[in-house]
Amino acid sequence: MENLKQNHIVIVALVALVALVALVLIMKSQSTVDVQLSDDSQENTITVSGQSERLVAPDTASVTFSMTRKNNSLSVATDSVNSRISEMIKQLSGFGIEEKDIKTTNYSVNPQYVYNRNDGQRTFDGYRINQSLQLTIRDLDQVGPIMTQIASFEVDNVSGLRFFVDEDEEIREELRTEAIDDAKQEAKKLARDLGVELDVIVGFNENNGNNYYGPVYARSFAEDAEYGVAEASIPTGEDKLQSQVSITYKITK
Repeated sequence: MENLKQNHIVIVALVALVALVALVLIMKSQSTVDVQLSDDSQENTITVSGQSERLVAPDTASVTFSMTRKNNSLSVATDSVNSRISEMIKQLSGFGIEEKDIKTTNYSVNPQYVYNRNDGQRTFDGYRINQSLQLTIRDLDQVGPIMTQIASFEVDNVSGLRFFVDEDEEIREELRTEAIDDAKQEAKKLARDLGVELDVIVGFNENNGNNYYGPVYARSFAEDAEYGVAEASIPTGEDKLQSQVSITYKITK
């Protein structure tokens, strides 16, 4: 009988411990506030979060495309790629695109081989040259016509079209200030509720959300170009810029 009582006490204690741990985890997952209370040898702190965000219309677009040519002669393949890109740059200048806004992001030369399954021998099959370019478009009204123009040059693919704010530093500074103010207000309210006093700031962290999310336009135009390509219709939408900060205060009881 004594053993049964002891086992019962142990079970009750374990159940209570599990419930306490679960309660702590639930409270922690739902809170953006971290409170550290310690003995007199260490600082007592609270950490609060603040956030600010804004939808802005993009003013710039960028897109990546590739030009690939293959020939048994390396010089012929190179000249073919160079001439097509030179002609493309000339045509794009009519849309107000400057050479500074056309950047090579990749250039590769790969010898090609054909393998014979019967004897295991390989035969040289020419050189394949691939040059990838990134184009920056500063007049969004020209995005559709420019995409159509690019397609007419029989490029292998067009990908990674995105829209963004070119010079967004001022907006991000404003969002950071607003997020900090938000965190400070939360800290004052929390200190009042806890009955403590805020002292100096001892920690700061910011996540400003640098990623822009826009439509992606990717396909091969090599076969479609000879039949003619209809002008692309590409909405620009809006981008969400945001700043998230956390501030750690030293507090006094």
